[in-house]
Amino acid sequence: MTAPNTTHVVVGFNTSLLAELDRLLSPASVLVIEEPDVIEARAVEQHLKALP
Repeated sequence: MTAPNTTHVVVGFNTSLLAELDRLLSPASVLVIEEPDVIEARAVEQHLKALP
């Protein structure tokens, strides 16, 4: 399921890429797909809270 504003899908979490996309794209327009164990190990949720 995607949000109505999603215009881009990224497979694999990458802080640098998301920071650049944050600068270029509208808020809530990127859907990130990542493995649950990677999300937990890399504290992805904390990183995403810093983005709009």
